[in-house]
Amino acid sequence: MKLSEFKTITPKDLTPKQYKLGNIAATRKLLPKNAERIGSTDARFGRVYVNPEEPGTATKIVRKVEDIHSDAYFKYISALAKNDRITNNPFFPRIYKVRVVKDKQGKDLYSVEMERLQDFDTLSAEECNMLGQKLFFNYAGFERDMLARKKEITPTQHRDEVSLEDRGDAGFVLLKAIGKCLENPEQVATYIKDPKLKAALVILQGMLKRDVGLVPDIHSGNIMVRRGPGGPQLVITDPIC
Repeated sequence: MKLSEFKTITPKDLTPKQYKLGNIAATRKLLPKNAERIGSTDARFGRVYVNPEEPGTATKIVRKVEDIHSDAYFKYISALAKNDRITNNPFFPRIYKVRVVKDKQGKDLYSVEMERLQDFDTLSAEECNMLGQKLFFNYAGFERDMLARKKEITPTQHRDEVSLEDRGDAGFVLLKAIGKCLENPEQVATYIKDPKLKAALVILQGMLKRDVGLVPDIHSGNIMVRRGPGGPQLVITDPIC
C-alpha cells in the first residue's frame, strides 16, 4: 500500500468476525497475498509476514488471544485507530488495516497491516548519538547516568532489566532515555527537546494512566526505524505490555 492510499481505521474494523474454523485455518484468513514470513522465529508475540509485491508493507498476526480487549498490543493499535493525534505523529507507526476474527473455539485472532520498518539495531552508534542530541536536552547527562547504571547491572540482572538485544552503549542510552521519560511524566517537559516526541510520550502516559493493567515496555524490539531523506525516524511500535 502506498502512503497516499492511507485511510484512518474505523472502530467497526476492530470488531471480531466469527469463523467456524480452527485456529490455524482462521489464521490463513488473515495472511497477506503471497505471504512470506520474516523476522524472529519466536511466535509468542505474533508473526510478521510480507507480500513481495508490496515491499513497503508488513502484516503482523497475533493468534490465540484469550480476551482481545485485555491484550496490550490490541489496545495500542485500537488507540492508533481512534485518535488523529496519534495517526499524524511520526513517532507512531502508520497502520493501514486491522482485521479481527474469532475461531470456532472462541479464540480471538487479529492482523495488523502497517508500514514496513527497519529494526532498531540497524542504527549505527553515530545515528543513535545524533538522535539523542536531537531529541533530548542534556543528553550527555543521560549518557553518563545510563552508562554508570549499566556497569552496576550484574549478568543475572541484565536478562531481566536490560534487553539482551540492546547492542552497544549508544543504543542502550537512547532506549533508556526514552524509557525513563515514559515512566516519569514529570521528566517529559524537562528532558524532551522534540515537541512531537513529547506529544507521543504524553499520549502513551495517558494510556498507562487510564489502564492500571498496562506498564511501559521500551526495548530494542519495540522501537523501530523509518528511513527517509531527512534521516532516521524512531517509531514506537509496541510500547506497553
